Amino acid sequence: MNEAHDGLRRCLRTREVGLALLPVAHRLGIRHLAMEALWDPGVAERANRARVLEEDLGGYLGQPEMRELVSAALDLGWTLHAYEANIGAGPYAENWGGQEAINWREDQQARNLGAVVNGLQRSARVLCWCGGGHLYKKPYETTFGENEPSVWIPMGSLVEGYCGVEPFAIDQLLSVAWGDYERAWLDTYADDLRAHGGTAGFLAPDLPEEIASHQPGAVVDAYVLSLDNALTEEP
Repeated sequence: MNEAHDGLRRCLRTREVGLALLPVAHRLGIRHLAMEALWDPGVAERANRARVLEEDLGGYLGQPEMRELVSAALDLGWTLHAYEANIGAGPYAENWGGQEAINWREDQQARNLGAVVNGLQRSARVLCWCGGGHLYKKPYETTFGENEPSVWIPMGSLVEGYCGVEPFAIDQLLSVAWGDYERAWLDTYADDLRAHGGTAGFLAPDLPEEIASHQPGAVVDAYVLSLDNALTEEP
């Protein structure tokens, strides 16, 4: 499952949905939370021992709603796992940028997530919490730089090969107001969303064609749509 962030800007709703999901996931047998935001494996290791997330962390783990999400998982007895690529030790540390570097990161994330999954009992269940389109399940034709065509190979398209398990991907980005504006097509579904408290999810095969046209190339299993889509820069 993903959240919407752009630097430190983020859509609070996407993390609030994650928080609401945790008790449901727990009832379904999930006991492990792998997070892109845990870029320092030491943070996860110390939190697993202390059962609390340490203070004075920067970045996403310094933001209150993210800390609430992680703390709720720890309170449920879950184990945290880091899987972010070690960019500083990689081949692009001194020259980050370009599609090749991005695809290297995606591959490293998938490899690390595979190591997490393969290190657990076969019956274990894992919730992977990532940002943006990392969870897309097929390579994505895109443009990079000055409209140069390229192919993005997201982590989600590699996970099954490294984990031996096909992931179920839930996308929360479709209605997010990236450019500080609400999606005009949401008006058609506003009443239905209000009837569900403003936010609702549905399976990808049920995605109306007019909405699918706004997300060409993205392959996931389910979507969350919402009327709460703003990005915030508040601490």
